[in-house]
Amino acid sequence: VCVKPPSVAIMNGTSQMVSINADVQEADVLVNGVSVGKTPFSGKIKRSNKTEIKVSKTGYETVVITPETSLPVAFWGNIIIGGLLGSTTDGVSGAVYEYKPNTFYVNLKKN
Repeated sequence: VCVKPPSVAIMNGTSQMVSINADVQEADVLVNGVSVGKTPFSGKIKRSNKTEIKVSKTGYETVVITPETSLPVAFWGNIIIGGLLGSTTDGVSGAVYEYKPNTFYVNLKKN
């Protein structure tokens, strides 16, 4: 009997909690062009290595954040124990990526 280890997607999910705050309250927060709320923002966003977060408010310059990602330890264990199948699934779903840091603070400059 071959027991496949749980994938990173099962363990960590395809989204991650992030917090975004600014020196200006009620600034719009967009993730990959989709509005997710206003600052201070705390919520789950989809994991990806191509995420772009924009923080903007009328009268201020827009700030763009490109979060850094890392590969969680569970991903490497998944490859070693379970082979490429589970790791390929995690790579396609984005579950393999982890935002580090997951808390962001921006300073918005007046136009």
